Amino acid sequence: MNIADYSFLTGAALFVSLSALANSRIEPREGWSSWQIEVPAGTPTWCCFVGDDWRSKNRQCNLDSRSVSFTDFGEGTKARVYVRVENGVLRDARVYDDACPVKSRAAIADLGVRGSDESLRSVAKLDIDHHRLYPALAAHGNDAAAAELKSRAGRGRGDARDEAWFWIARLARPSAETMLFAALEGDAGDDEQLVFALSQLPAARGTNALLRVLKQPSQPIETRKRALFWLGQSDDPRAQQEIAAILD
Repeated sequence: MNIADYSFLTGAALFVSLSALANSRIEPREGWSSWQIEVPAGTPTWCCFVGDDWRSKNRQCNLDSRSVSFTDFGEGTKARVYVRVENGVLRDARVYDDACPVKSRAAIADLGVRGSDESLRSVAKLDIDHHRLYPALAAHGNDAAAAELKSRAGRGRGDARDEAWFWIARLARPSAETMLFAALEGDAGDDEQLVFALSQLPAARGTNALLRVLKQPSQPIETRKRALFWLGQSDDPRAQQEIAAILD
């Protein structure tokens, strides 16, 4: 056997081995499973607070609770996805900071590490309440998550549509303002809720967006008044300076 034949056979064997590995990949099983994903730097990550006081430093998420109360954990580069399978069907999903303590009465199967796009596709298949689904989509932190939320905002109505815009703002990808202003100018959502979503952008970006609404004569006066209200709630010094200038 010459070197070319050996190289061909070795490559073929490697291909077969990798194919077998891919086909034998462990999938979510009955009960809770989890996997780790990488998220873009600066992505907001979450954990749950314990007790009635949201300022409590005691954080832990209970997968057996239906509560979705959570608080900012920080800006990490790794998150952990938890999915629940019941009778072979995906029924629930949560995504928390990888360092967030999580508990359940049942064992949680660890499925290792997955790509964020692959993970997002799995979570997007869930037919669950948008209050639980949208945070799980946004927590993936990438452009694919923003596109999925935009698609759902376009198809949704009422609270489901408005909450999709909210999570697009919290996700805060570079395209967020473009998406939200297109919705505001194209009557693709409730103006009051869209202005609120703009206020959820990171501080400087939120201030810029709200000032743009406030100073845009083509916007209805009620929409501009709503932008002024949210500027008044901002801790950004520039927002306070703008309000002072208006009042002087």
